[in-house]
Amino acid sequence: MERSGFFNSVNGDRKYKAEDFANYFNKFITNGVFPNPSTNLQVMAGDGMNVVVKIGSAWINGYVYDNTTDLILPVDPADGVLNRIDRVVLRYDTINREIKAKIKKGTFASAPVAPSLQRDADAFELALADISIAKGIVSISQAYITDTRLNTGLCGIVNSLIQVDTTTLLNQYEAGMQAKEAQFTQDFNDWFATIQAALDGDTAGNLLNLINNHKSDKNNPHEVTAAQIGAASAAELEALQEDVETHLADYALKGIYGDNGSGTKAVTNIDTITKSGYYVTADSITIDGKTDWWLINHMHNYSAPGYAFQIASSLQSAESQYARSQINGAWSVWKKLLNKNDYDVLFQYANDGKTGIANAVTAKGVSASPTDTFSVLATKIGQISTGKKVLSGTLTSGVSSHAFSKKGGSSTVMVCPADLSYSFGFTPSYVILWGSLGNTIAVADYVGSVVREINYDYNLNNTQFPENSATLTSTGFHLPVVSGGIQYTWVVVE
Repeated sequence: MERSGFFNSVNGDRKYKAEDFANYFNKFITNGVFPNPSTNLQVMAGDGMNVVVKIGSAWINGYVYDNTTDLILPVDPADGVLNRIDRVVLRYDTINREIKAKIKKGTFASAPVAPSLQRDADAFELALADISIAKGIVSISQAYITDTRLNTGLCGIVNSLIQVDTTTLLNQYEAGMQAKEAQFTQDFNDWFATIQAALDGDTAGNLLNLINNHKSDKNNPHEVTAAQIGAASAAELEALQEDVETHLADYALKGIYGDNGSGTKAVTNIDTITKSGYYVTADSITIDGKTDWWLINHMHNYSAPGYAFQIASSLQSAESQYARSQINGAWSVWKKLLNKNDYDVLFQYANDGKTGIANAVTAKGVSASPTDTFSVLATKIGQISTGKKVLSGTLTSGVSSHAFSKKGGSSTVMVCPADLSYSFGFTPSYVILWGSLGNTIAVADYVGSVVREINYDYNLNNTQFPENSATLTSTGFHLPVVSGGIQYTWVVVE
């Protein structure tokens, strides 16, 4: 059928449709997006799973499309296992008589492809961009978007009369890049092969030997100076060594100036020692009632004067050692340091005491043995039927030494106290104590106004104490024991 136009109408004999004008313009204006500006209908990443189609215009089959504001298009969520590729298109719809921007959702696959374009009597589509939807993503970045506007097979640029095939240019650019990449790769491989050929077995071995020899060379082959690396010079190191030796000499065990070369110094007053070290008393000095020549080991706190500790070892008896401490300038009394022999004697006295108690309990009709523990003996003592009252319990001896008068009141001994405040309900005739270290005593009744001791700790054996020192009453007792801070078991008998 022949057609022509456009002519003026006479009495309505010439009428034209929109498609007639579209066919007319389609003859010399090609499909695609307009080239200016460069962002014309560009697809950009939006917030989350959204993309934005920028402002711009396009031409499809003689019909124009305009987007006057940024258009936000939502993208369906990603799959948790498979990938897909969605495509943003401009769709010319002949049925609905419109052109709209839409997202064509792709098919899930491990190697997905973009959905194909519809171009038939019902619709014609231009592809603006492809979106790669990787599995598990929750937002779209610009790296996921491939711009397809310059691909004339998918979209292209609007031209008048003649369409510029930008696809060929794009393909040429990509082919050139691939050729350059191949050339660079080949050039590198050729160079590396040359290096490999040069480094034969002997050469590589020699090179390794040179490296190892250089690493083991301790003679400064590069002549690096101390100043270059911030190290001390030889003179500075020598001076530092002298300072260290002086410091060590000052704080060595001998600890004092003017010693006799053997690490000790003679002193006559051990209270005046001010430096740590070993000292020998030049004259006999009395410590805890023992007059002897002593070797004094003195230790003190340099940062806190008035706090020190001394150990005195007798030069006449290897088994005599005493210790005392200085607190805030005040010296405590000397305390004997027990040795193995002391503990052996202590054990023997405790064992003899157990034997005496066991024999006495057996004599009262209750079978007892020296191998019984003191706790068992206490129970058996309570089983003795004498018509007298018996009470027992435990206490912890004091740690601060008290002065107890010795026999006749001529001298005193500094020992720890065993104090008990207890209403017995009767006046005890005697009391028995024993401790966890084996210290055992038995104190008799009053003779005159004196508490008489019967079987006591080994170094107080057969000692008597005036009433004002050791006491035993119906409301408790105050008695001397050797060890402080020790749990004692007591038994009192009416």
